[in-house]
Amino acid sequence: MNFRSHVYTPLHNAAIWIAAWLYGLESYDDTETALIDLGGAPSLDIFTALRRHASPLLNDNPTGEPIMRLEFPGPGDAPHLPAGSDAALAAQHSGALVFASPVINEQVVITPPLDNPRWFHLTDALPSPHIPAPGEADLELSEAIRRAATLIDARGYRSDALANPRFIVGMVGDTYDLSGLPDATPQRTLKLLTRADHISAIIEAVISYSGDHSLDAELLALTRPIRHARIAAVNYAVAEWGRLKR
Repeated sequence: MNFRSHVYTPLHNAAIWIAAWLYGLESYDDTETALIDLGGAPSLDIFTALRRHASPLLNDNPTGEPIMRLEFPGPGDAPHLPAGSDAALAAQHSGALVFASPVINEQVVITPPLDNPRWFHLTDALPSPHIPAPGEADLELSEAIRRAATLIDARGYRSDALANPRFIVGMVGDTYDLSGLPDATPQRTLKLLTRADHISAIIEAVISYSGDHSLDAELLALTRPIRHARIAAVNYAVAEWGRLKR
């Protein structure tokens, strides 16, 4: 089982960089470099098209909704896109960035790979996603950590492969921090992503480094709060920059 694909996507970092660039908080060059570190940067034409699409909402966004959101589906979480559509199928596989529009019900969706993204123009009303506030997402993570600890203790789990669990967790955790984030990233976003990385590393250490998959099903059920935390972190950063722009 590829555990990491259920709790991590470079799209959450990419979303924050792209939003920071759209709001003029990061240069094109720095954004492009960060996206290359994350697996690939869109062409200048794609950047230009995103700027053109988002521009009407950057300074005048009457809805108050963030100009962009992250779709990070997984077990128990279908993408909030038209069921059965090409956009939904693409997002189910690799996640998506959904850009709002000043036109009612219009959305632009891009899916990885970012160096050659698929671009979808939707004109139908989308299912309304519930995106938790940072505090709510943080509570979900805390509960997930408690449940993981309870599960492991209840099963009497021990493994020689995890004889030094702090070292393993630290080593795994380091691999989640790929390119950093823009300097303007809000502290609440940084805190939430750091917590999501930490619990991801704990669970990945148990699943991937122990060689014992007896807890896979139980631990996989805890991946949903991690995905929700990453979605909430992106949403908060984009919303905060939009608020400061108004």
